[in-house]
Amino acid sequence: MNDQQQQGLEMIKAVHEDGFAEINGREYHFLKMRHQQRRSVFAYFSHVQRDIQRGDYSFLDDPRFKELEKQVINASVTFDDHLLAKLANHWDEHPQDYLTFVSTALAVISYPFMPASVTGSQSQDEATPKTSSKKPM
Repeated sequence: MNDQQQQGLEMIKAVHEDGFAEINGREYHFLKMRHQQRRSVFAYFSHVQRDIQRGDYSFLDDPRFKELEKQVINASVTFDDHLLAKLANHWDEHPQDYLTFVSTALAVISYPFMPASVTGSQSQDEATPKTSSKKPM
């Protein structure tokens, strides 16, 4: 992993942990999400991650992305204490935030699924408690 990728991953981790991202001086707050919601975002993010890295945002017109954005992302992020889903004109008023927001939101929401080797977390083997087939007495 190169320095730029490492810095990006550290930023994603920080946003995931503290729950907010600042984009062009505006704060976007990420609410807690259920596993099913995160899983859907991660599945899509894994599909378009390389496109984002290349600067290809053609997926924005994909009906699957539009539905994910509407049903999950905009329903899980607030701006000025309002869900993005309730702010009909937000992106018209702040279009310069949009691409950064989309790439950040997809990565931040997907963060719990990233492999331990990438995130620096413990491996599953170390975190899994030992079990025994013996019954306690």
